Order: sequence, then structure tokens, then C-alpha cells
Amino acid sequence: MPSQVTSHGMLRSAVTAAMIGGACLSLSSCKPQVEPVGRVSITHSAALFKNPVDVAFSGHNAWIANADSNTIDELSSASGVLVRQIRASSDRFHTPSAIVANDRYVWVKNLNSVTQLSASNGSLVRVITSSVPSFFLSGTLAVCGSGLWYANSNYLMKYSAGTGQLEARINLGPRGESHPIWLAVASDAHMWIGGLTSNVLVQLNCSSGVVTRTVTLPLKHANAGMVALGGELWVSSFSTVVEMSQLSGQIERIISAKSYHLSGGRIAASGRSIWVLSRVANMATEIDGPTGSLDRIFRLGYATFTPIDIQANRGTVWMLCGQGNAVAIVNGNSGRLVHYLGSKSL
Repeated sequence: MPSQVTSHGMLRSAVTAAMIGGACLSLSSCKPQVEPVGRVSITHSAALFKNPVDVAFSGHNAWIANADSNTIDELSSASGVLVRQIRASSDRFHTPSAIVANDRYVWVKNLNSVTQLSASNGSLVRVITSSVPSFFLSGTLAVCGSGLWYANSNYLMKYSAGTGQLEARINLGPRGESHPIWLAVASDAHMWIGGLTSNVLVQLNCSSGVVTRTVTLPLKHANAGMVALGGELWVSSFSTVVEMSQLSGQIERIISAKSYHLSGGRIAASGRSIWVLSRVANMATEIDGPTGSLDRIFRLGYATFTPIDIQANRGTVWMLCGQGNAVAIVNGNSGRLVHYLGSKSL
């Protein structure tokens, strides 16, 4: 495992420059030089972002949930230009906290419901509710197979993507999964469920709803995010990233080197790379998937940009800054800033 940081990236001025600096032995000793590469356009007013917390992709567009303004911004994923902002009262957005999409629909998790929109024009399809007052209070969404899946407490629910009707309610408690929060879709056939207070992972067949495998990870802390890349599942935990074979459930690699600056942040996959946000610093670590070696350490600005979520799409990596009301889009291959969506410099 290399001890040297091979390249150091910093998102600096959103108006004039993005840079990749030289190699350094540690982040504290690294003082990269700013390398201007032309203008990085501000293509979206920060006034439209109000605590952006999650992003999903459908076709050529990105959909961003704003928790504080109860709105959804639809952007061009290529240019970052605003396509439309959705905020109709009939959509019943209420502190949206999660968003997922497929080629036909976009689903938004609210404080007490799930709003389903048309991916083609943003129109309302339906609002999914429950008779239990706190049913949608916490949890997350995923699309796998023909269903929309929602994890809440000890249960996992499957809703029909076409009708919004509840098709299955699965109790995962007896399998040791006390709070199924993280959902990682591996294919149209399978997904993984992980919890914040347990190191147990559950593999589920999305068609039958049958649990096909239960794996206990060798972690001291609960997982903070999961992502599938090829035949591997990558799990982020405090100061550790675990690579596991989806086929066998065997642990392939445990990465815990201090030089990687891991601290239990969100995780995403782009191309052959794994990207991990730092939970306690404005950093993102890029790991080479096939080898597990360190590709880059990115410093993501200062107090003006603290990313809370990271997602990948079509060779780009999207980092959302909730409190800073901004989004940074980075080229997944070169590590260069492509677009900064916000009015304040990084």
C-alpha cells in the first residue's frame, strides 16, 4: 500500500481556476501550487439551493433535493444548467432528505411521505403515504428491479414503481439488522442493506424479496455508506473502507491507512475508482478499485464548502454542500473541477 499521495487536488476559486498539485508525503506537509486551467463557470445561482442533501440521475439530468426550501432542482448533468425547479403544493414536499430515480420516475422521501414524479417533465405522479404517523420519519430509498424500496427501523418495504402500492413488508430484525438504513443496489436482481448501529449486511433478491446472504463485517464501527462496483461491494466505516466479494461474501481488502484520511463518510463509484468523503474534514479520497491503492486526496475548500453527500454519474462525481448551498462537479478521470454550482468561491 503506497504511503505517498500521488496527486493532490483542491477546489479553489470557482470563478477562475481548478487545480491538481504535486505529490506530497502527507496532507499537512503538502502545499500545492494553484494551476489555472481556464474559467470554471458558475452555471447555477446558489439562491436556488437551500441545503441540498441528495442527488439522483435520470437520463441526462440530475435531480437535487433541497431540505430547507422544500424544492427539487432538475439540472442538466452535462452543463449544470437549471432545467426546472419543482415546488408545487400538490407535490407535498416536506423536508426532503433522499431522492432516487430510474428512466421513468423520480422518488423523493419527505418527512412523512414519498413523492413520485415523472422523470420526463417533473409532473406529479402520486404521493405515497402511510397511516403510521412516523412511518417515513427516517430511512432511505432505492430502486431495484420493478420496485421502489424503503428501509425504516427494522422493516424493508417494497412498493410497485408503476402503481405505488405496497407489495412486500420484510422484517429484517431477526437477522441482526437493527436499523436498515443504507441500501446499495448491485444489479436489477440484488441489493444490499446495511445499518447504522450494526456491522451486519443483508443481501436481498429484489424479485422475490428473499434474503440470500447475511454477512458480518470485521468493523469496530457501523458502516456509513455502501456502493457496488463490478462484483465487489465497498463499505465505508469510521477510518476504514472494506472491499467484499458480492458473490462469496468474503472480505477482499480492508483499507485503514492513515494516509488515506478516511473518517466514515459517504462513498461513491466512478469508472474504476471509489470516492470517499471525510466526515470530519473537507476532503475526498479517491481509491483505485482493482488495486485498493491511493489515487488522490482532494481538499474541498474550507468552511465555505463542507460536502455531505457524494454521487457519481457518467464519468463525473457530484459533491453536495448542504450548509454552503452549493454543488461541485468533478471529472472522475482527471480529478479536475468541471462545474461549481453556487455564488460563493470555494
